[in-house]
Amino acid sequence: MRKVHSSIRHTLIERLESRALLSSGPVITTQPVSQVFVTQGDSATFTAAAGGDPAPTVQWEVSVDGITAFAPITNNGSATTDTLIVPDVQINDQTNQYEAVFTNSAGTAATMVSTLYVEPANAGAPAITTQPLNQNLAAAGDSATFIAAASGTPTPTVQWYVKSPGTDTFTAITDNSSATTTTLTLSDVSASFNGNQYQAVFTNTAGTATTNPATLSVPLPPFPAPPSPSASLTASPLRHVKKFYFFTVTYTGASPIDTSTFDIHNVLVTGPDGYEEAATFISFTPSRAGETVAVTYRVEMGSQWTSGNNGKYHVYVRGNQVKDTNGNFVAGGILGPFKVLIG
Repeated sequence: MRKVHSSIRHTLIERLESRALLSSGPVITTQPVSQVFVTQGDSATFTAAAGGDPAPTVQWEVSVDGITAFAPITNNGSATTDTLIVPDVQINDQTNQYEAVFTNSAGTAATMVSTLYVEPANAGAPAITTQPLNQNLAAAGDSATFIAAASGTPTPTVQWYVKSPGTDTFTAITDNSSATTTTLTLSDVSASFNGNQYQAVFTNTAGTATTNPATLSVPLPPFPAPPSPSASLTASPLRHVKKFYFFTVTYTGASPIDTSTFDIHNVLVTGPDGYEEAATFISFTPSRAGETVAVTYRVEMGSQWTSGNNGKYHVYVRGNQVKDTNGNFVAGGILGPFKVLIG
């Protein structure tokens, strides 16, 4: 009998030793996958699997903020199965993290961490409801306002962008606090803003929408007009010959003088005893660039200038007669007197 009992004992020991040699700790064969954009109120499903001998048990664990330690899920029957079903997910479940821990007599193994992402039940991508309008300022230094709006759930955020003339891309406006509101305000706008284009980009978890570009027009400062040409009586009459008295008027301008405008209508001469006569254009001598031209005119007195015609005479230039090549006219007015002194 002792020999029989001893044989049975040895057999049992061998079987236990064999079983110990065959057992192995859990090995993860299926990693859970993060669940992205699960609609609020729906269920989220995480699946994991592991091999091992003996077959391991499983316990799902959760970390509600990604910072605190993982804790076993105790209020969900699926938390001890390979497939965890999280029912009726809510917004406050957003970014919860899950892992499965497999255990047998030979050890423990944990899966990789997977994350839950939840979007509102009525989520909708942004849709533009108000397009920004072009802005035409009255003057540099004024303020410009661009307004845009968009629908969407959740409520979209907004960022304004600008593109300057001669550039190819829009860039985010970062130096203006209103650039992240639906109303972009630009204060004290200078002429350098002229031609800028502005657009708003609305974004939420469901997508993005971009407005049409709106253009800003700022009046450019006017170029200063070149000064109008002027005229001056050069000196006393050059000479008189019988019935003619000759004198010179000098025209000066920033641009060349238009010599085609010299004629009998340029200058008027008045004098004693009601004398009044339009001076006759005779000739001109221009400077090299033509900005200064000396013009000779003459007036006549019957058949002969005599001492009886002595006295002070006044020379007037008529307006809208002589001009420069830019179309600017010499202003009308008196140029000065000259005296006739015939002995």
